[in-house]
Amino acid sequence: EFLGLMENLVPEDLQVGDQIPDTFTGSFSKFKPYFTRLGIEDNLERVEQYVRARLDNLNELVKTPTEGEDHKEHWKRSEICTLTRILAEFNVDRREYQEAVDLFDTERENLEYKHHLSWRDQTEFAIRAGNLDKAKQLMTVSIMNKGHTTVHDNFDDEMANLFLQIGGVNATLDVYEEKIKRFKGCLVSGSYRSLYNIRNQQIEILGSAIGNDFVDQLRDYARDKKALLNGGMKLLPVKKE
Repeated sequence: EFLGLMENLVPEDLQVGDQIPDTFTGSFSKFKPYFTRLGIEDNLERVEQYVRARLDNLNELVKTPTEGEDHKEHWKRSEICTLTRILAEFNVDRREYQEAVDLFDTERENLEYKHHLSWRDQTEFAIRAGNLDKAKQLMTVSIMNKGHTTVHDNFDDEMANLFLQIGGVNATLDVYEEKIKRFKGCLVSGSYRSLYNIRNQQIEILGSAIGNDFVDQLRDYARDKKALLNGGMKLLPVKKE
């Protein structure tokens, strides 16, 4: 039944390099696990072959755009994004993480809007490949283009997660500090709870980095010295002889 469904989505006369129906490519991530569960992994090899060939054809097509057909050029680039993500999935399955990083770099060159291939996903590939310099570079680009990527709150959480993966505790805390500043600037009903939750996240991260015992000591000290901390540091008078 599953193979019958696939045959309905993909024409029988489809040739290597032809356009693959987006009803198949757009939902491939959902279909893919069933190939393994049903013991028909060989069909996945054919899918990868067809996707790779089609992507190669598209790369050639976008180099020679057709005059007066901007809408088709946009469609080609949208297809490039979809097929690139599929090939990257195959790379990740084989733990070829650096190949996935390089694939995104190559295909992004053919896109008008570079952020249509996720810098965040590519950063994950780079981290898994152990290429931390590349991961940091991608995170810098992602931060510079955050207005084009996702809403701020999700973006902050994603960046914090990535910084933690590369051991950037200070950078993670800074991300949440910026988030707190933004929340304070537009406090509305419920925002105080959000501030409280973010502070708790910072404390948990700090506790993981330096040890929860030390964090508890800091809390106790802050509680005992509340007046001093609220009023600022005061110098003791110099004792004259």
